[in-house]
Amino acid sequence: MNHPRFSPGTFFAPLRDGHYVGDGIRGTLITGEVAAAIPLINGRRDESEIALTLDLPTSTVRALLSRLVDLGYLANVRPPDGVVAIYGSDTSAQLLALNLFLSGVKDLLVMDRRLVTLADSGGALLTPAEVGKPFSIAVTEKIHEIAFLSCAKPHIAPKVEDADLYVSTEPFPPEVEAEAMRTGRPHLTSSTWGSAITLGPLVLPGSTGCLRCQRLRIRDNDAHADAIERGLYLANVSQLAPLPLAQLAASLHALAIQEFFKAATSPHPLANTVLTITSTLDVSSRSFKPHPRCGCTWNQKSAPNQGTGL
Repeated sequence: MNHPRFSPGTFFAPLRDGHYVGDGIRGTLITGEVAAAIPLINGRRDESEIALTLDLPTSTVRALLSRLVDLGYLANVRPPDGVVAIYGSDTSAQLLALNLFLSGVKDLLVMDRRLVTLADSGGALLTPAEVGKPFSIAVTEKIHEIAFLSCAKPHIAPKVEDADLYVSTEPFPPEVEAEAMRTGRPHLTSSTWGSAITLGPLVLPGSTGCLRCQRLRIRDNDAHADAIERGLYLANVSQLAPLPLAQLAASLHALAIQEFFKAATSPHPLANTVLTITSTLDVSSRSFKPHPRCGCTWNQKSAPNQGTGL
């Protein structure tokens, strides 16, 4: 069985005689040496890797997995295949890297090399021990620690050129946005400005509008948009986002990335779309068309999910 994991709503708990597996209404007790396999059923290993880790026969692990399938406790979900490059150095970037690793993304690149400050070390992935290290190294080291504790083996992509998707928790650096456009690489952005999360759009070169199209649409509707954007950037408002909001932003961003790899042949819900969620849980979405003054060349006939807003 490829990369088995427990289905949503299923949990396990260690007991004296083994591991209890259940859904809160019914459950079963897994005993014997095979009970040690229960914590390893996390979507990151196939049955042979679980057996090798525990020095058990593959047939024994396979029998356990078959039993869990019959009981309805197991979902066979393969981790996303792809290389993700993460830009940004705020709390959401830390949590996004961790969420992607825990959800099974094999290749992960943390790109920001800004030095970690004490403000980065509270409540998320980093601690005061990482202060002074480059952000990318500090986050990667923490993920390695988690991988060691969970017996997982993280696979870090060697080059940014290998990335299938660029993602950012802050506005993309201009040179990164330009490189993504030049190479036709999909890219997705999110941000936590003050008390709101903005997720999207997902840019699919050749099929959707770009981030410049979005900025032009906003400026068409607000003459002060440039000044507001500069003020927010210089004030670094994203650092002030409450931790629960940053956690929610990272979780939603990770789900959107998983959807990108899972449904690459169908329209993504964030293509040409921006989702906004406030700390009071008000949710809104905006769609936009490629802007006629952008100057980029798009295959308009194949553009998915084009709306008429913005």
